[in-house]
Amino acid sequence: MEFGEQLQHQQEYFTKYAQGYDKAVSERLGYTPVKQALLRILKKRGNFNQDAKLLDIACGTGKLLELAKEELSLKPEQLFGIDLTPAMIDVAKNKPEIRGANLVVGRVEEMPFRDGEFDLITTTFSFHHFASGEINGRNKTSVEARWYISDWRFMSTTTPFP
Repeated sequence: MEFGEQLQHQQEYFTKYAQGYDKAVSERLGYTPVKQALLRILKKRGNFNQDAKLLDIACGTGKLLELAKEELSLKPEQLFGIDLTPAMIDVAKNKPEIRGANLVVGRVEEMPFRDGEFDLITTTFSFHHFASGEINGRNKTSVEARWYISDWRFMSTTTPFP
């Protein structure tokens, strides 16, 4: 399957399930606990300040952002999310807990953010969807940030890239 076809397939799939995504057993019993663990690691390491900006790549319905607001005591204006699927972003935008968060529809390979804009970057259960594992694409949105990646087989943190 060509990359463009994969993107279209992903968008169609997540559009179909967007409304009930947060209620799915896989989200409640699988994904949410991992997101909570990732945020506990972030909090424990304490390598961010209260003015930190967090970007969740492939944010879906904004569940990690919702949890981050509570766990890390961040304000909605410090929370950013990008997702390929408009229906997922629509669900996130309608969550009162993260009203005011900066949520955009877009491809991770072409993020519309400024270089060095974020202190923390997360992505959970999505890395395998990205083109050749490439996240930064044509800009350096996240060169200065600390990355937290959780996918099916690993959890990783990185220091800022050289």
